[in-house]
Amino acid sequence: MGQYTSFIKDFPSRCRELLVTYPEERLQRGLPDRSVTTMLCVASAVLTIPQERLKKATLRNGQDVSHPERHQYAEATLAFDTYTGQDLALSNLWEAVSTKAHYQLGPRPTEFHAKASGPFFADYKVWEFIRVLRNALAHGNIYTGDHPKRITNITFGSRVDEKRRERAGAPPGHYELITLGIGELSAFLHAWLDFLAALPIPEGMQDVDEAAD
Repeated sequence: MGQYTSFIKDFPSRCRELLVTYPEERLQRGLPDRSVTTMLCVASAVLTIPQERLKKATLRNGQDVSHPERHQYAEATLAFDTYTGQDLALSNLWEAVSTKAHYQLGPRPTEFHAKASGPFFADYKVWEFIRVLRNALAHGNIYTGDHPKRITNITFGSRVDEKRRERAGAPPGHYELITLGIGELSAFLHAWLDFLAALPIPEGMQDVDEAAD
């Protein structure tokens, strides 16, 4: 087990290795297919790291409470803000998911087989897309379709961002649903990992005190 030289850089590349090799190795050993579970495990991690360290975070009073590394790695922060601030429809992520990606804004689902069926807002941003997937994974708001024997699509749910809710004229408490086909989820993860791998973050581990935040 090799040591990390830069966790934020090495971790995504190792996650990609899991995406590519682990499901195939299981099948070669005669074990059940766990490719979807592998994707969800990887997504839970790579949608958090390094996002939580690089994204801007402010309190309601406007106080900046962003992680110190947002300021420390200014070049990476600029690349992150530029990428996540673009329109989803103009990004390479959209190229990865557009064939089977749907959106819906409405009351929180009560049924197990919730599924989005509409288009995304024209001004929907990459950060909004990432936010819904990340929050859904963190809080278990995952819906796996209605096929009795296999997972053909996954729906991610999250309480709508307040500014998006106001622009859409939706009542408080509404949820955003994003449904992706399995192939599109895989393509999205690879595109996101490509972006993380290209972030200009210096080599070297963080200080122990910082890493424990």
